[in-house]
This record gives sequence, structure tokens and C-alpha cells, in this order.
Amino acid sequence: MFRIGRIGWTFLRKSKMLTFSAFFSIFIACFLSISMFQLASNVRLSLETSFEAKKGVYDLQVTKAENACFTKEDISFIEQEKGVKQISTGYWSVELLDTYMVGVVDDAMNKSLYKYTKDLDAHSIIINEAFGRQEKKKLGDSILLGDRRYQIIEVLKPGAMSDYKMPMAILSLQELHELLGHEDVTQANYMLLQCFDSAFQVYGNQLTLAARIQQHSPEYQVMSQYMAEDYRKMLTNVQTIFKVFFLIVMLISGLFVVSIFTEYMRKYKKDMAIMRTVGGKQKQVLQIFCGMSLIISAVGCLSGALFSALVSKAALEALNQKVQLFDGSVRLDWKALWQITLTVFVLFHLFVYVVFRLGQKVLPIQVFRENKNGLTKGKGANRFLWLRNLVTTEGYLGIKLMMPKLRQNVLMLLVVALITALSYTGQASLRLLMANDNWYNYNRVEGKQGVGELSASQSISLSYARKLKERLQPALGKHGFFVYGNFPFQAEEDKTFSYFELTDMEHLPEFLCTDVLEGYEAVPKAERLVLEESVAAEHGYTLGERISLTAECLGGTKEFVLVEIIKADNLNDLRYEAILDWDNLCEEKLSSEEFWGSDITFWFDGEQQVIQEKCQQLQVEFQQDYNWSLYDEMLHESDQIVYRWSTTWTFILAMLLLVAGTGLLNSAKGMIQAKREEYKILRMLGVTRRRVRRICWMQIISYMLSGVILGTIVGAVLVFELWNSVVHTNAQIEIYWEYIVGIVIYLMVLAFCLTPTVRKFGK
Repeated sequence: MFRIGRIGWTFLRKSKMLTFSAFFSIFIACFLSISMFQLASNVRLSLETSFEAKKGVYDLQVTKAENACFTKEDISFIEQEKGVKQISTGYWSVELLDTYMVGVVDDAMNKSLYKYTKDLDAHSIIINEAFGRQEKKKLGDSILLGDRRYQIIEVLKPGAMSDYKMPMAILSLQELHELLGHEDVTQANYMLLQCFDSAFQVYGNQLTLAARIQQHSPEYQVMSQYMAEDYRKMLTNVQTIFKVFFLIVMLISGLFVVSIFTEYMRKYKKDMAIMRTVGGKQKQVLQIFCGMSLIISAVGCLSGALFSALVSKAALEALNQKVQLFDGSVRLDWKALWQITLTVFVLFHLFVYVVFRLGQKVLPIQVFRENKNGLTKGKGANRFLWLRNLVTTEGYLGIKLMMPKLRQNVLMLLVVALITALSYTGQASLRLLMANDNWYNYNRVEGKQGVGELSASQSISLSYARKLKERLQPALGKHGFFVYGNFPFQAEEDKTFSYFELTDMEHLPEFLCTDVLEGYEAVPKAERLVLEESVAAEHGYTLGERISLTAECLGGTKEFVLVEIIKADNLNDLRYEAILDWDNLCEEKLSSEEFWGSDITFWFDGEQQVIQEKCQQLQVEFQQDYNWSLYDEMLHESDQIVYRWSTTWTFILAMLLLVAGTGLLNSAKGMIQAKREEYKILRMLGVTRRRVRRICWMQIISYMLSGVILGTIVGAVLVFELWNSVVHTNAQIEIYWEYIVGIVIYLMVLAFCLTPTVRKFGK
């Protein structure tokens, strides 16, 4: 066994470039794998920490409709519910100074909700920076509210979008009620609940705690903070992305190592045959090469693990400062580090073992048998003369000399092709992803500045909807619009035309993808009708056609003129079957409140700060029932996400290119060295040094470009199939030549590194 080990070590020492290439590939693969899993672990930990910080130390927030106060019976009912651990209360109001005033029971739950840290007493107040700017106050100042003076003990720093939040002040619960002149200084209009895990689990027919509270009375509104499904999905997505990166690294590095050990076997084929001739067994030959694999894999993985332990923390912190994938400092998971190291070691040794099992079954006599086929003139010897005319004699000879070695290095070419395909696909996909996100965000707000969606727990009357529209008119701007309600038509056989929504048809809803009747201004606004494209097509309606519609809340049958068709290209088209002017609604015909709409969508096109202020007011008024987004912020967030993953992918790709470049140089150099006898013969026949060097360069360039061409074709097909069949985008899918040029430039730089070798064979 010791002698077998010495033979393997001798093979490794005699092929220093191959040995270094294999070691370097395994080292980089181990380092990248460890770094990616450490990064994934820190991202997961950061997401969990940020979720805990966001949700606070409470699990449920309970309010009542119209911000009504809780009675003693309400509080008693919730206290007795199974699963409730602890309750805290508070009261919020905008009665004073148009400011969001909060009175709290000063405990950990309210502190986690409003993110303050100081303890409140009868003479202290906590404000946010918006309130400080409004009242020109800072930390330590005193402020007079009504007939009471308070000391500012804390100023809340800006959080997400907090620069535009309403001014906020926090007092103790009793102080706020006394300040507002309330007789009952203990009343509350919200409750925070800490719950046992059992409160969120379903056993048989038993409902969750949130469902039981809402079932008790329709007035209750419950917002759950218990580990949201969105966060679970986010964690799963992050882990999936890094697992895909790991598989890509292992695939490329594995192919590279397999190609290197295939070269070992080719180089030492006759040595193996001699050992077999003098009595060696296949098992012993296999042990030699498995020993070589064990040495390289063990040294590469151990070095990669130690290097990761030394530099991963600093490297990941530097990367995170650039891409901001997670908050806080990097924490190394030592258990995961050694688990990944062992996994990489086993995988690479398994790759090499399979190659040896398949490649060392050649009998000794087959190795030593002389191949005479190359000495005879083939029947089709002249069939490639056209190639000589195309690439000159030097090019033709270079390609001819390259072909035998090309077949031996097919795995290396696959590595080049795979990296080319991955780099092209990755970069092109990121570009298309950004274009797709931009289009989605633009379509999401219908080309406006922002969108707000109100899904109220209770019905919203038409009169209240009119008031909301009037209040928000500065934010809606000249070209903004809204859609309100969900009202039924008379029952029809065709269910695709079952309900309608309302808006002010003074101006048509300016959706992005619509057909508008020319001269629609001549149609009275109460007679204007907007239909979704599939509904219009199903009934055969065209622009300008008069259509009769029947509904109880319209007061019977009315005639309308189709003035606008929302196309299927519109992101929101399926939400709008029909839109009418709200002057058509016959309120006295409504038999019950269940016919009132509960949804309103606003598209804002005013000044951004005005939109933010109005939306914050609605957020305070409706809390979780109101959601809103601004186009600029959506765009910025999308750009940040694409930038983060683009930078991470570029880093991984750069490391893979470094590994592949090392192997490619080694393979190209071996291809030239294998033809040293042919170069000597050419020089003896009078071929100049310059022409011999041209032949060498033609081999190198043809060898590298063959992998690039194959990879580009595969990458282009992948991009087209992925984005054309799976992802919907309005971005044009085309050949991105700049990425191909970048890869070619990289290969040309590698080729330049072979200049000393080419000059030596040209002498």
C-alpha cells in the first residue's frame, strides 16, 4: 500500500500544472460553497431578526370598526379566550394639532409597537422627528399642549419612509385622556395580545384565536404578527437561490476536475499498462489514482475551509457593505463550515472515482498497439480544401492539428461552454428582470406616481367615497383617478359580466393599455361605459355602441355608450369588468348595506410629498385595511434587489472564470505541446517562425472560441425559452453582444498568457 501511495505521489509531482489546477479548482469550489452557505445563514438570521424587530413582542393587534373604544365586556371576553398570554392597551387620536397622538400603557408591547425605549411618566412625552420639525422642538425641550407642559425625553429616528409620516407624540394613557378632556381615562381603542403558540394552531374544528375573535363580532378587526407566510416564503426563496448557486459551482468545478483527471489518465496510460503487464491488477491501478484524488481533494478542501475561516467574515462583510443583503455583522457557523467541507470532499472524490472506474479498463495490448490510420491518405482528404481558402494555410493547419487534442479535451470545452452559457444567461436575465420589474411597477401604478388600495372591513357608502375622493383630490392630481365598489348586475347566464364599479366619469380612467372612443367628450358623463376587453369581445361590443344594462342599484335598465375598452395587456384588466359614473347609482334602491362597496383603488398623479402625506393619513385612519405604494420607491427597491443579486452573481461568476481560466490555459498549453514534433517537421520543411506561431495561435483561438460559440448558442436559447415561455415582459429579447464580447475579451487575455509557450515552439 505504501508503494502504491508513492507511485501516486510521483504522478502528482511530475504533473505540477495539472496538480495545481485540480487543487485550485477544489479549493475555490470549497471556499465558494462555504461562503455562499455562510451568506445564506446570515441573510436568514437577519430576516428573522428584522421580522422580530418589526412585529415587536406582541402577536395580535385588535381594534374595532370606526375606531370605537372597547367596553369592559370586550376586554373580559378577550382575556378569557384560550391562548391569550397577556394583554396591553392604548388609545390613539388625531383630535389635537392634526397629530397622531398615542396614549399607552407603558409596557414592552407598546414599546415594541412604537419603537421607543424610555419610560413615560405624567410629565414626559416622546415625539418623532416629523413632530419635532413641525413644532421646532428637540430632545430635552419642553412643550405646551393645551394647559399642560411636558418634557421631551426621546425623539424617534426615521425608519422606512418616516420622513413623511404624520407628526406623532406618545404619552401615558391617562395623560392623553386628560389632555383630550375625556372622563374615562382608561378607555382604549386598540389591544395588543401576547399569545401561546397554540393560539395559532388548528385542532379539528377548532379555529385559531384570531378567527374566534373575528367570529365573535363583525366589529372586531384583527391583525396578526405571528411569523407571516411572506417571511417564510422569503426565507425559502433565499435558501433556494443559494442552493442553486452551490449546484452551479459544483457542476462547473466537478467537470473541470474530471477533465483534469482524464488528462492524468491519458498522460499515464502507458504507465498503467506497464504495471498491468508486470502483474499489477486493475484494483491496484484504481487505488493509485484514488489515492491521488484523496490527496488533492483533502488538501484542497482543508485549505478552502481554513481560508474561509480566516477571510470569510471580512470578505462577506465587504460584500454585504456593497450589496446590503442583510443587517448587522457576519456570524460564522462553524458546524456548517465543516459539514460543507466534508460534502465537497465526498462529491469530488466520487466524481474522480467514477471517471477512473470507466477509464482504466483498457487492456495493455490496446495501449501499445500502433495506430497506422494516420499514415494513410483518407478517401476524403480534399473535402476540407474550402476551409484552407477561407482561413489561409496557417489557419487550416492549426485547426487540423487541434482536432485530435480537441476530442481529448471535450470536457474542458464543455466547461467553457457551460460558463459562457451561464454568464450570458445570468447577465441577460438580470437585464430582462430589471426591464420586467420596471414595466411591472409602471403598469402597477398605471403610469402614475403611486397607488393606494383600501379594502375596508365594513361597507363604505357612496357619500363617504365622495368625501374621500374630495379629500384626496390634491394627491390624485389632474390625471389621477379611482375606482370604487363592487355592485351586481341582474343575474345573467354569462358570468363574465356580473358586476360593475364606479368612478367620476368627468374624465375617463387613463389606463395604460386602452382603446378610447374618439370624441367621447360629446357623450354625457352619466352615459359613459368602460369595459374590459374580454367582456366586450364575449358580447361583441365595439366602441361607440349603445348598451343596455340592468341592475337594481341603477334603478332598473339604463343605456350607456361604450367609450373605453381596457386591453388584456393591462396588468389590472381582470379587476374591471365594467366601470360606470357614480351619478347612476340609485341609493334609495339599495335594500341593505351589503350592496355597498368596501374596496376603493386610487391612482395618484399629484406631487409626491402630497401623496405621501395623504396616504399616511389614510394609513392612520384605516390601519391595515389601507396599503399604498409609490412608483419611485417601488422602482428604487427593484433596482436594489437586482443590484444585490447581480453583484453576488458577478462575484461567483468571476471565481468560476478564474478556475476555468486556469484549466483552459493548462489544456491549451498541453494541446500545443502535444504537437511539438509536427512543429519541428514544419520548420525542417522551411516554414518560417512567424508562420509556425500563426499556426499555434490559430489552434488556441479556435479551441477557445469553439467553447464560446457553443455556450453562446445554449445561453441564447435558454434566455429565449425562459423569458418567452415563463416570464411575461414587454422587454425585447435579443442577442446581447456586449456580454459575448466581454467573454471573448477575457479569453483573449488568457490566450495572451500563452505567448511565452508559442514563442518557444516557433523557434
